Amino acid sequence: MKQTFNVEGMTCAACSSAVERIVRKQAGIEKASVNLATKKLAIEFNEDLLNIDLMKEKVAKAGFEVLDEVAEKTIIMPIAGMT
Repeated sequence: MKQTFNVEGMTCAACSSAVERIVRKQAGIEKASVNLATKKLAIEFNEDLLNIDLMKEKVAKAGFEVLDEVAEKTIIMPIAGMT
């Protein structure tokens, strides 16, 4: 299974490497990569083995916060009266 998360608190390459290292140590993780520019953590994992809450706790102990990614929405608003 694949999932993407937002990660708060990363400010440098060492931060993103630390998050990646912590996540890769968790049972069930097959692949993990962090993109510092977008502040995203992408993982591939065995859902029977990975405890996502425990993974989030481990990352939090290092000073970062893993948040579930919220799907972006597009809103189209008609605007009248502009010339």
